[in-house]
Amino acid sequence: MSSKRWFVSWTEVRVPKLVEAAAFWGAIALPFVYLPLLFAGLNSTATRLLFASLVTLNAVLIVLGHQYNN
Repeated sequence: MSSKRWFVSWTEVRVPKLVEAAAFWGAIALPFVYLPLLFAGLNSTATRLLFASLVTLNAVLIVLGHQYNN
């Protein structure tokens, strides 16, 4: 059997430093955008979709920027 792996672990993926820094600071700043939206109310479908998209983007930024400054 071959020892070749067919997957890559997230811990083995290196993100360029500039992308990592931007993702880190974006993850910190993004809640200041979507929290006021939440407090204003999620009354329409468009607002709910925007809120869900921003939260998803925040999660992606957290994953990409979690190794920043290590």
